[in-house]
Amino acid sequence: MLLAVQSSLRAGDVVLGLHGQIEFVLKDDSSPLTEADLQSHRILCEELTGILRVPVVSEEAELEYKVRKDLEYYWLIDPLDGSKDFLAQNGQWCINIALMEQRHHITQPILGVIYAPMLEKLYCAAKGCGVYTLCDFQNKTLQSLKTSQIPSYIALTSNFHNTQESRDFIQRYYLDSKPLGASLKFCMLASGHAYIYPRFTGSKEWDSAAGDIILFESGGVVLDYVSKCRLAYNKESLKNNYFVAFSKAAVNGMIYKEFLVNG
Repeated sequence: MLLAVQSSLRAGDVVLGLHGQIEFVLKDDSSPLTEADLQSHRILCEELTGILRVPVVSEEAELEYKVRKDLEYYWLIDPLDGSKDFLAQNGQWCINIALMEQRHHITQPILGVIYAPMLEKLYCAAKGCGVYTLCDFQNKTLQSLKTSQIPSYIALTSNFHNTQESRDFIQRYYLDSKPLGASLKFCMLASGHAYIYPRFTGSKEWDSAAGDIILFESGGVVLDYVSKCRLAYNKESLKNNYFVAFSKAAVNGMIYKEFLVNG
């Protein structure tokens, strides 16, 4: 896990050096692609394949389903999660790294790193090992995540992708809403500083995988809006279904139970 953390830090240094550059092109889905995306992708591919020589799947390098469907392990990365946040210079953009494992035809993240360089916040988790934060950036020292013991009934929303469905969901349960960028929403849930995150707009597997394992190891869970099961990965389409992410405090609560029955 520490090697993946170090890889994210190196990529973060590169992206920080490009912060403030506003040149970009639009991808097919109308999201922006910057030089920072490309440089971070290059660094992560070099670093991660040096740790474990398995394929890398990312927003900048999708693998065809016929190539990846039988992979036992692969890296799933978003080299710059929150490109709009990056261009807006609000600091709420991240580097996402997940190591994926396929067992019995089910693929799930077993390691995740989310690094927000501008905020100097890094969260990481590995299957069965809990969640950690980087408390000393100079000496690369990890410590167990300290979680809030006071329930926070806040629903998180996207800075740029909020929808009427999300607003209706939040209003139905009389929750306070708070916009936040990129995968930081999963980290807020894991630390107990937010309660729930409904995502009723498009996202891809690299947007959720690192946050999924971090939240799961904290006692929370990300559930598919349709199946009510954990999000599925390595599908033929890398698009996520709509989902709701629950903090540990929310699991088995009233909203969680009603969601399982009614959605």
